[in-house]
Amino acid sequence: MSWNCFDFMLVVFSIFENLFTFLAFNTGDVAEESTGSGVNLAFLRLVRLCRIVKILRVFRTLKFFSELRLMLDCVLGSLMNVMWCVIMLVFVMYVFALLLQQGIVEHLTLVHARQDGTDVEQLTTYFGSVGSTVVTLFQASTSGVDWNEPYQALRKTGMVMPMAFLGYVAFVFISVWNIVTSIFVEKALKLAMPDADMVIVEHQLQDAQDHKMLTKLFKSKSKSSDGIEQRLGLEEFRKLVETYEFRSYLQSRGIDIKNAETFFRMLVELQGETTIDATTFANACVRMKGAATSIDLQTVMFTTHLMNREQRKSFESLYSSLANIEASIDAQNVQVKMPPPPLNDSNATRLPGLPVTILLVYFAVAKKGEPPLDGKTDTDPEGLSAVNAGGKWAREVHWRLTSSDLACRILRDMEFKQAYWEKNLWISAYMMVGALHGCTVGEVESTHRKEVDELIGQLAVAVSASQADVTWERLLLCDRLAAYARSVAHFPTAVKEFEWRNGAFYEMSKAAEAAGRPDPCPKHTEGLRTLKVI
Repeated sequence: MSWNCFDFMLVVFSIFENLFTFLAFNTGDVAEESTGSGVNLAFLRLVRLCRIVKILRVFRTLKFFSELRLMLDCVLGSLMNVMWCVIMLVFVMYVFALLLQQGIVEHLTLVHARQDGTDVEQLTTYFGSVGSTVVTLFQASTSGVDWNEPYQALRKTGMVMPMAFLGYVAFVFISVWNIVTSIFVEKALKLAMPDADMVIVEHQLQDAQDHKMLTKLFKSKSKSSDGIEQRLGLEEFRKLVETYEFRSYLQSRGIDIKNAETFFRMLVELQGETTIDATTFANACVRMKGAATSIDLQTVMFTTHLMNREQRKSFESLYSSLANIEASIDAQNVQVKMPPPPLNDSNATRLPGLPVTILLVYFAVAKKGEPPLDGKTDTDPEGLSAVNAGGKWAREVHWRLTSSDLACRILRDMEFKQAYWEKNLWISAYMMVGALHGCTVGEVESTHRKEVDELIGQLAVAVSASQADVTWERLLLCDRLAAYARSVAHFPTAVKEFEWRNGAFYEMSKAAEAAGRPDPCPKHTEGLRTLKVI
């Protein structure tokens, strides 16, 4: 891009040159150009010589000119430093020149009558003005003049001016020049660092050289008595690695084979063969040269993450398949052993040997034409509706619901038993509290949450007392039931179907009283009396 801009500027200069020549020819200025009175634009042609600079690009491609290219880069790269160094030197010399000039003027004013003419001539030669003083200071600091000569001229003025001049010389030689030199050295070191192209080329050349040397060493150790190159097995490779020359060269290149057997097996597994040749070995060594970089570690971590994700998917698929197999086996061979209240003894005797299918429904339709409200909550996003795995029609019920985009779980006996009682806890507690206060399910959850949680706690304790294998953590239970209440907040409340809902808990209260024990759920019993259900 920069060379294109340079060519564009040359073309612009050529156009201006031709334009000015044309205008001068028409106005008669060409004749005056020869006499020197006209405008001479021949200097613009010299700009074309700058195209010779393009030849410098050859220095970037030829390795022979690498040192020359480095020096040219240092010169071009230090131009900005040169400008700032010149500004700093001029500033320092100007300050000292003002100091010396002021002292010399005062000296000549006071002792001019008694001053020797030769001494005055020396002072005016070196320090005649501020400009000449700056030039003298520059010459004294660059060996343009011996600093002793200006010093001797200043000695005639007393002690102050010579000491100031010596201070300038010491300051420039000890401080300023060292600072300038260090800046240029630092810049040269930065420019001397190889660029990206050179690093890539050098790296490729080094890899090619290492590959060639490793192949040569391998072939020299693997040739048979008749000079034919052989492929090495594990034992031959172990002997080769144990040789001093071979191991020393590998270690010098950052390749340390600590376990020859593991290294050999890694190579043969990659090639799918039982032996290795020189090319395979050299390629593997070049790839593994040096320490692992951050990108290597990130690659390993990413590969491990992908493997873990695929393995997790495989395990989940396997677990799902096993669960389906177990559910199918249970549906064929397992009888229902759960004794929930709806399945009383009379019902069980009416269904001898028939696995009863029980569905816990957590979805409902508020209005005709509206989509059903599924039993998915923020605490149970997979849904709450469930069917017992031992039911005869469990698979068909599950298929019918899921094919209609409704959630349904297939639970085994113990899991389904706990889910059943949890469903009964929700419908009995929320409906009773809502009926007592004349509000909806959502208002019970938002306004009477403490009261309904206390009632759920009493009912849960009563269930755990009668069903030893059914236990809950009360806080989690209340949160889960409240989450479902929020999803059906507009539902009305009423105590209905007493035999299948609240009646089960009332039977527990009556059984406890008959046995001489206190009522396990007194709030529930009191609520039933208030509602005149019992």
